[in-house]
Amino acid sequence: MAQFTFAQGPNDPQSDAQWQVWQPDPANFAQPEMAFVETPAIVKDYDKYFYFHRQNTSFADALTDLRECDARARGIWQGKSARGETLGRTAYGLVGDLANTLIFVPAQDRLFRRANLRRCLYFKGYARYGLPKALWEAFNLQHIEAATPERDIQMSLVRQALVASGVRPVSRALGL
Repeated sequence: MAQFTFAQGPNDPQSDAQWQVWQPDPANFAQPEMAFVETPAIVKDYDKYFYFHRQNTSFADALTDLRECDARARGIWQGKSARGETLGRTAYGLVGDLANTLIFVPAQDRLFRRANLRRCLYFKGYARYGLPKALWEAFNLQHIEAATPERDIQMSLVRQALVASGVRPVSRALGL
């Protein structure tokens, strides 16, 4: 898995709240690599590895939409996740609860996050396109947890906004 961290610059926001409203200049960021040859193995993973694009969308609008949908997908607006709702509810005692919390819940959180992100951006008019895992990891975070620095999340969203507002993809849209 690709390492995904960013150095803090002296003029960058200093708090999570500042990062969440930061308006970067897209000219300061490189467009992620998007060219690849489609194979059956890559296509099989399109439910996990995808990006969004909406024609005639500005970078600022794409970033705003991605931030809103990301907040909804992470449960920030509702304060819920599979983690808080399943602990202590298995029929297998303490060991079962521990295994559930360590294995099942993080995977379920990622699944819910992807589904909610897809739904939210689809509603906003974005099309979804598949991408190989290696290219996807260059501008996305695989695991977003409570300990993930907000600057890393926002830098990922900036790169996603570059793609979402960039050149129209040549591949076919995947739908919801």
